[in-house]
Amino acid sequence: MTVRVLAFPLGLLVLFLAVSVYGAATTPGNENFKAKWADWLRSHHAAFVVNPLEQWYYNSQAPAKGAPQRPSTGSRRPPPT
Repeated sequence: MTVRVLAFPLGLLVLFLAVSVYGAATTPGNENFKAKWADWLRSHHAAFVVNPLEQWYYNSQAPAKGAPQRPSTGSRRPPPT
């Protein structure tokens, strides 16, 4: 009995993951798969899953405080002619 109780939610989770991966993989566009999957999940009411994971990822990849900043290439002006 307990195996069935645990198997049903696990089966639903696997089904949800399979549908979401397929939906993201077949979405047209030139973004990478991770971006498409996050967008697909958000557009199908699963932002509550994506947003905390994305926030954790960006916080863990943030540069150290006081780290030297790379110069941006877009702010340089071309030399005068």
